[in-house]
Amino acid sequence: MHSSDDGATWEVISDGSGPITWYDIDEFEGNWLAVGASGATASFTLTDDTLNSGLITGFNIADVSFINESQGAFVTEERVHGKIFTTTDGGATWENNLTLQGRKDFSAVAYVDNNNIWAIGTDHYTGGSVWLVYHSSDQGATWNKIDTGIAEHEKTNNLEDVQFIDAQIGFIKAEDMLLKTTDGGSTWNAITEPNNISYSDFEMISFQDEDNGWMSGQEMIASTSDGGTTWDIQYEEDGFGPEITGMHFLDSSTGYVTMERGDMIKTTDGGENWTELSTFTSFDLNDLHFFSEDSGLVIGDGGRILKTVDGGANFETDYSLTQKNFHAIEFTGNGSGWIVGEKGTIYSTSNRGGIATSTEEPLSSAIPVDIQLNQNYPNPFNPSTNIRYQIPSSSTVSLKVYDMLGREVVTLLNRKTQPAGEYEVTFNAGNLSSGMYLYRLEVNQTVITKKLTLIK
Repeated sequence: MHSSDDGATWEVISDGSGPITWYDIDEFEGNWLAVGASGATASFTLTDDTLNSGLITGFNIADVSFINESQGAFVTEERVHGKIFTTTDGGATWENNLTLQGRKDFSAVAYVDNNNIWAIGTDHYTGGSVWLVYHSSDQGATWNKIDTGIAEHEKTNNLEDVQFIDAQIGFIKAEDMLLKTTDGGSTWNAITEPNNISYSDFEMISFQDEDNGWMSGQEMIASTSDGGTTWDIQYEEDGFGPEITGMHFLDSSTGYVTMERGDMIKTTDGGENWTELSTFTSFDLNDLHFFSEDSGLVIGDGGRILKTVDGGANFETDYSLTQKNFHAIEFTGNGSGWIVGEKGTIYSTSNRGGIATSTEEPLSSAIPVDIQLNQNYPNPFNPSTNIRYQIPSSSTVSLKVYDMLGREVVTLLNRKTQPAGEYEVTFNAGNLSSGMYLYRLEVNQTVITKKLTLIK
C-alpha cells in the first residue's frame, strides 16, 4: 500500500497473486522493490502503476498441460481461490485468466488443441454439488462453467483427473465415477461401473486412445481395452505398501509407476508382471515422463529430479534446483518440458532435461560388418553434439562420458540388448564445464574410446 498524505489515505498497489508474505520494501531514485516469501519480488514506480512481479503465484500448482512448445496452462490448488494461468510463449510470461472466489480450487487441466482447454476442480464449501468443470475455446482468454448433465445429488465427490484423446473424445475421473464425451464436451455420459472394481479406488487415468487406457489409485492399477466398459486389475498392494502417486505408459505393454518413499515399479508385458526399481531415495516420488522404454525423468518431494537412460536400472538424482516439492511434469514432442510444484514453483527445459536423445531404430536397414564408434560432430561443440556408432549383431551396449581423470560424468546409453545397426545419440553438456572429455562405447567385451571437446 502507498500513501502520499502522511498516512491519512492509502491506495493498494497490489494485493498479491497468491498468499504472499512481503518482508521488506525499499526505494532508490523513484524505483521501488518489494521482496517476500517463496522468492517473491515486485518492482514498480509511483508514476507507472504497472507491477512487475517475480512470482507468478504463491499457490501450489496442481497440474500443467502443454499442447506445443508455446501454448500451455496450469492450475492451482490449496482449497481457496483456485486459479488458471495460460501462456502463449512457452512460459516466458503467464496470464491469470480465471480466479475462483471462496473455497474452490482446481485439480487438473488438459490443453486439448490450439484453442480448447479444460480444467476441473472442487467447491469445498457447499454441502451439495461440488463439481467444477470449466472450458475455454479461445486459448484461455474466456472461460465457461460447464454443466455435465449429471444429476446434482450425484456430484458430491471430488473431481480428480481429466484427459482428452483429441478435440472430441475426453474423459473425466470423479472420485466415484468415470465420465466420457465423444462430442468435444457438449455432452458427458457416466460409464457404468464394472462389477469387479470400484471407481472410488482409483484417482488417475491415462488413455493411449479411445479404447486402451489405464487407471490407478493409491493401491491399485487396472487396464481397459474397450474404452472403460470393462477393467482388469493389473497390480494391487496389500494395504501396507507405499501409495501410488503417478503413472506413465508408453503403450499397452510398457509402463512406469511412481510411489511414496521413493518406490517405483515397471511393466513391459501390459501389467502381467511388475519389476521393482531401485531409485536410492526415500523421498516421495510424485510424477514422471518417459521418452522411450529406456529414457525418462521422475520428480518428487524436496525438488528431486531422477534421470534414467537404461529403463530404470540406474538413476541419477539431481536436487540442485530447489527444495520445494515437485507435483507434475509435462513434455511436448520437441523436447520442451515443464515441472511445476509447491508455492508456484515452475522450471522449464528445452533439451528433455539434459537426457541424451537416441534413435530407437537403426538409421538404415544395412547390417554393419564390424563395431565402430565415430568421432562426435560437431567437435568442438556447445552445448550439444551427436555420436554415431554401429554394431554388427544384437549386443549389450553402453555409451558413457568421462572426464580426463577417468570419473564417469554421464551414462548416455545402457541397453541389455540392442539389434544390429547404426545408431546416433545426442549428448547435451549444458551443465558441464568447458574442457576435454572421453566418450566410451562398450559392446559386449569390446571397448572403444574417443575424445570430445566442449567449449563455452
